[in-house]
Amino acid sequence: SLIVNHALKDESQALPLEDDPAEAEEQAKKNKIRALKYPWSRGVQIAYNENVSMWIDTIFPLYIQAIRDEEDRDALNVIIDYFIDEVKVLGPQAVDASMSDLLAAINLYLTEECACQQSSDPHNSDTKNISTKHRWISDTVADLIATLAQLWGADRFAQIFAQLLPNLL
Repeated sequence: SLIVNHALKDESQALPLEDDPAEAEEQAKKNKIRALKYPWSRGVQIAYNENVSMWIDTIFPLYIQAIRDEEDRDALNVIIDYFIDEVKVLGPQAVDASMSDLLAAINLYLTEECACQQSSDPHNSDTKNISTKHRWISDTVADLIATLAQLWGADRFAQIFAQLLPNLL
């Protein structure tokens, strides 16, 4: 995002958004800007500036609220995809403050109590089979859980996963 690029423009340890150097170069030429991300994956912590912190404090609760309240599965799928992308750019510290709310929202989804899951009609042939009922959004929620595992690593994620496991079974 532009806010992150602006915050990291003078940080020598910032990483290109694209992991593949050739792809990063192609994106920079195409967009005329080098897309950056925080180097948390290398164990380097760069403090967020005021704009990034304010953006996280404003936007991340909206992403989490959408998991609970968004009725349209397609819209929620896109919202969670964007949330995953942002978390990968910003690193685990971006979610620390809202982790309990995020886990509560994921658990709400896992127990089929989210708004998007309330509109399923069991008599409709398109939603009768559970494997198709929430397939796409379930894959996206699984991607979100996998992203949390990637961000926190085995030790810390074990504590997070323990809060999700009862509802996964």
